[in-house]
Amino acid sequence: MKLAELGWKKLSLHVKYKTEAMKRLLFFLTVATLVSCGRTFEQRTAKYAEVGSVNDNRAAVLDINEGVGRWGYVDGTGRLVIECRYADARSFDDGLAAVQEPEGLWGYIDTAGRAVVAPQFTVAGAFDDGMAWVQAGELWGRIDKTGKTVIPCLYSEIGEPDERGWMRVLRDGKWGVLRQDGEVVVPCAYNLIGDVYAGYMSGTNNWNGGTNTQIYALNGTDWCNVPFSESFTNVMPAWLQLKYAPVSYTHLRAH
Repeated sequence: MKLAELGWKKLSLHVKYKTEAMKRLLFFLTVATLVSCGRTFEQRTAKYAEVGSVNDNRAAVLDINEGVGRWGYVDGTGRLVIECRYADARSFDDGLAAVQEPEGLWGYIDTAGRAVVAPQFTVAGAFDDGMAWVQAGELWGRIDKTGKTVIPCLYSEIGEPDERGWMRVLRDGKWGVLRQDGEVVVPCAYNLIGDVYAGYMSGTNNWNGGTNTQIYALNGTDWCNVPFSESFTNVMPAWLQLKYAPVSYTHLRAH
């Protein structure tokens, strides 16, 4: 009987000890949580070499370890949510961010860090209205948020869209015009191409004269090639604009 009582007392002391230990652990975790919750974004991200602005509840951060810098992302509270593993990283836009793998190519990830567009580009722009400019090698194109090609990477230069949404493009040394969805308005076949005047656009390979000049006339919503001699009064302003006031292409895309 005495042995049984002694065993019971030892068991009670063991349970009591474990209970006290658990209480101390819970107290420590509670204090640690409260201290952590009280830290600001700036305090949590102070350890990083660079911190970007918060967008889509994500901010790019640069962590340098043994002289090697790698980028990742923190959330709006400063907690790391995407591992610092990228050679470079851009801000999130429309739920996606461009990231550069250590091997050098760029792709896109979502806010959870999942790859959405595989690394394949030498330059990757931010998404705007669901589309982004990308460069493969030295040629520019455009993709949508699924990685589908909108404009193939075939153009060495792409101009800013005008009020119609048209862009002058340069391919293999020849100028043409595209719509923003990639549809060809004027094929890339000209050394020089002008603006629209009185519903006509002129493109030429010999701007000192009318020879080899093509005129495109607006017919409804489509552009069709018309003879240089057709409706000469209307065609002439477009041709003269091209001849005497060549368009400056200094605004063209050079990301």
